[in-house]
Amino acid sequence: YQRRVHGDACNEVCALPEFSHLDPNELVNYLLLLRVNQHASGEELDKSALYELGSKVTHSCDPNCLCIMDITTIEYRAIRPIELYEMLTFSYIHSFDLWKSTPERRLLIKPQRFFECCCNRCVGPDYARRMRCPSCRDDRTLYHQPGQPSFVPTEGVSTETPWKCYNEKCGKVWKDEEMPLDLEKRISWAVIDSYFNASPGTVIDRNEAKHMLAYCDQELGVYHWCSSLMVYTQLALNHSAMANHHVEPDSPQDILKWCRRLMYWFKVAFPGNMEEATIARFVGGMANALGDLQLAAECYATSLPRLRIHWRANHPSVVEMEVFVVCYGDEESIQRAAIHPEQYKHILREIRNSSTHYANNNRAIPVSQLLGL
Repeated sequence: YQRRVHGDACNEVCALPEFSHLDPNELVNYLLLLRVNQHASGEELDKSALYELGSKVTHSCDPNCLCIMDITTIEYRAIRPIELYEMLTFSYIHSFDLWKSTPERRLLIKPQRFFECCCNRCVGPDYARRMRCPSCRDDRTLYHQPGQPSFVPTEGVSTETPWKCYNEKCGKVWKDEEMPLDLEKRISWAVIDSYFNASPGTVIDRNEAKHMLAYCDQELGVYHWCSSLMVYTQLALNHSAMANHHVEPDSPQDILKWCRRLMYWFKVAFPGNMEEATIARFVGGMANALGDLQLAAECYATSLPRLRIHWRANHPSVVEMEVFVVCYGDEESIQRAAIHPEQYKHILREIRNSSTHYANNNRAIPVSQLLGL
């Protein structure tokens, strides 16, 4: 279809006197090559470029690399250990699109890049799409269709009942037609169109957003990606209320409950990626502002390994989060943050130098006192 559409246009262009020297077939091939392999470039990333090596890095919805684009160059940085002979991957889709289920992500990629994604996340269990069991109403009914074509090893053969309830007292399996997939589609459209594709300047009513979250929880379950997007919406609206003081935010208990819920969803559905790192930093800031220092340290520890790769180790925000984790995090958080041993010793020395004064006043050491590291 794309070749036919582009071919008609290229024939018209090449019929013009000033472009008569061009071959329509070669022009079609070039346009399709550009469509599939182009990278954004330019100061505002509003231009396109083809990179000989960059075009060889393939897509994954669970990538092992981060792509950083400058005006005329791109750089790939590993965000997790990469095995020998493992393909280098980064994601062609970004931000909230990566929160979505496998069918939704494939619908985004195929029209733009002309392939159906078969990465390990797309052919494995769809943890972003857990739904309510039609029988016991447990939220842990998981979709997994084994045996799909993929460039990663897969096991099993296809089944007519790809849905399974993981409640030990239930354990029933279901066909697609036995699940509320039409309702899921309608809810996902409503969530995306109303809250994530809204026109600039649209005012989102917080009570309506709460009703949408409650409806997603009731019909799809608390672990579905639509519910998680609506949890993020609650946090974003409260962040705006706390920053701008235009309305009263929700109670700290509710906000912290949403913080913990969102981080748990990422831990199960979509861990170890840049999106989780970005959200963890945001959630950590919310928890810090509300006085839950341990939760904030846990979130910062989750974000640090990948933000350190993105921003570099000496970035002020990275240093500030490292200090915070050492000050207020438990042993597990400190290990997860992967702070360089020398930096960790340096932070401890600064804490010891400051601890006597603040201990005498029965106060926690403010991180702002330690930022001259």
